[in-house]
Amino acid sequence: MNKRGRTKEDIFNVLKDRIVTLQYEPGKILNEIELSEEFGVSRTPIRTVFQQLESIKLVDIVPRYGVQVATLNFLNIKSLFEVTKVLDPLATKLAVSKLTDEDIKQLKEIVSTLETYDTTKNYQEAILLDEKFHKIVTKSCANPWLIDILTDLHCQTERLWHYCDIYFSDMEIFTRTFKKIVEAFENKDEEMAEKYDVTEFRATKYLYDEDGKFTGEIVPMWHSEAKDKVCSEIIEKYNIDIDNSYAYGDTTGDLSMLKKFGNAYTINPSKRLLEKIRNDEELSKKVNIIVERKDVIYKLKSDVITL
Repeated sequence: MNKRGRTKEDIFNVLKDRIVTLQYEPGKILNEIELSEEFGVSRTPIRTVFQQLESIKLVDIVPRYGVQVATLNFLNIKSLFEVTKVLDPLATKLAVSKLTDEDIKQLKEIVSTLETYDTTKNYQEAILLDEKFHKIVTKSCANPWLIDILTDLHCQTERLWHYCDIYFSDMEIFTRTFKKIVEAFENKDEEMAEKYDVTEFRATKYLYDEDGKFTGEIVPMWHSEAKDKVCSEIIEKYNIDIDNSYAYGDTTGDLSMLKKFGNAYTINPSKRLLEKIRNDEELSKKVNIIVERKDVIYKLKSDVITL
């Protein structure tokens, strides 16, 4: 650090916080000269920080163009949760035998505080407590590789929660699972801890024989009837409150899910799905239609004109 400047670590943490909390909106161009003047350093450490931010996918460095805050798009979000749904439960399971009484006390206090919050007034504070909850659990897993990976991934999930504040109306999105996890920690139950930190999933099955060869048989999970049956099984198994649960889809195969749950979202829906929604009076009133186009995300009504 020079006499008046900030360290690279300080600059990295400040810029990371601005990106995660959306002070820097997705797609914003970061000016190297302006930042070097703000932090009282040369352009070299700013470039180094940009490279660090790119390594955790918070910015994109585009040759001959500049540095852009990473956009939020459906495919990246999908990829993110494919990883966290595996690693978060693992960290939670490993933490069961290592959490101290003080750790568990802090986790219970977080849940109690979240239960007093109102999403219209305290959503941003809730995100910070959500991140604090995960930090305590992740640190307690005592696996340095897993801690480093999840620390970077949680920057992305926290950023997403800041972006999605308008879509949530109930603090149960945070408290429902957290209560189960704390209960598992108190009971030293590794299986329960692992189960409640991940959403159960079902997918199309491709059947293989004893020699590992594909038999040609498929148990499909892409049509609406199959998804309706599976959703009903999971609802009964976990006693899920469907009015306060969410369904996401993009094709007519997701129609039964969109109808079944209280909060329905379509992400880049097919034209045929839009037509089905328009022709269903009840569904057309509640569904949220989200469309991505480059670095812009649109929220549309069901009567949107399609060409």
